Amino acid sequence: MGDILEKVNIFILVLSLIGLCRIFFVYFFTLVYDNKLIKLEYKYEKEHVQFKPTITIVIPAFNEEKSIVRTLESVCSNTYENKNVVVVDDGSLDNTFILTRKFIHDNPDARVKVVRQKNGGKSVAINNALFNYVDTDLVMVLDADSILKKDAIENMCKWFFNDNIIAMAMNVKMLNLPSFLGVAQRFEFINAYRGKCAEHVLKTLYIIGGIGSTFRVSDLQSVGGYDINTQTEDIDLTLKLISKFGNAQKIFGYANDAIAYTEPVSSFKSLIKQRYRWKYGRFVAFSKYKSLFFNTDKKYSKLLTFLQLPFSLIQEVLMLVEPYVFVYLIFIAVYFKDWYMLWIMATFVTVIVLLSLTNSKENLKSRLYLALSAPFNMFLSYILTVVEYSSLLKSFFHLKTIFNYKKNNANWEHVERL
Repeated sequence: MGDILEKVNIFILVLSLIGLCRIFFVYFFTLVYDNKLIKLEYKYEKEHVQFKPTITIVIPAFNEEKSIVRTLESVCSNTYENKNVVVVDDGSLDNTFILTRKFIHDNPDARVKVVRQKNGGKSVAINNALFNYVDTDLVMVLDADSILKKDAIENMCKWFFNDNIIAMAMNVKMLNLPSFLGVAQRFEFINAYRGKCAEHVLKTLYIIGGIGSTFRVSDLQSVGGYDINTQTEDIDLTLKLISKFGNAQKIFGYANDAIAYTEPVSSFKSLIKQRYRWKYGRFVAFSKYKSLFFNTDKKYSKLLTFLQLPFSLIQEVLMLVEPYVFVYLIFIAVYFKDWYMLWIMATFVTVIVLLSLTNSKENLKSRLYLALSAPFNMFLSYILTVVEYSSLLKSFFHLKTIFNYKKNNANWEHVERL
């Protein structure tokens, strides 16, 4: 028994060391990202001021009467003027269409158009706008329950001054939900989106997230827009674009200074539902674009094809043991009254959070609140670990449809929010 425990402890120690090295590795390249961003802004300050591409903000909506007006207000109040807005009502059963028309009537100077179509799914709604109502240089896709910061569109557009940029992800932040689940999601988003800074530099970014994702219209139309046989259209589209254009010379990046806000999921059941859709959709995308794994073509970054994509699958395998590792460590600490171990675990998590808060674009009040909450994130993160574990198991029960993805469709799936 002692030998088994020793091997388990060594296994956990090795994983912890690998995780720690990865964290500092990512943190180093987030600093590189920040440094590059400062240099670019200084070098091309005059050019950015003069660079004003046209952009259409496409807002697909299905039963979004609670939030559509708020979203439109945030878009129309943005400082960038060279913009159009297209709302695609995908056969809503509530007052989404009526409220949007009323907003247009009450704001005649806002260049907003609403299109109503038979319910076909989010991807179908976006494609309808893309091929029939978008005639601008860029297109931004925005969820109907999101809020843009006033300079978000302007900051996003200036990135496309670089002709090599194909697509850019937005910096998405969680609105405050005063609950354990809400705080856990805020910590998670801060960690994940700071990590995107490193992925931008290393050319390993393969998810241009749906909220505020921005593309060159010509590039997006050239690949036929969004596929309609996936539940996570953002992951699928990013891999689709990478497959065609490559990412060694072309850029799939992250705009840390373009900020949007979204509502956290408010119930444990809905969170599992959301994460299952994300995880299942990623597996489907990996199945569709499996040729990217270990691909030696020069147009692809080898860090993406030989490291990031395979490691993403390895992480899913490790997720099968992660919940039990945490329980094991807590049990050992309590059983042997090793409070020093608990202190080390809490300190480890706190350091990760504090590193993520560095230049995270959070205001001072939020930073103080999150910093003080950081020691408790050890337990908060376990909530999300259980959610991810449950979602993974559920995905395994649908392996057949993951590989037989052509019969899937992109239906809407709402979750409980604020």
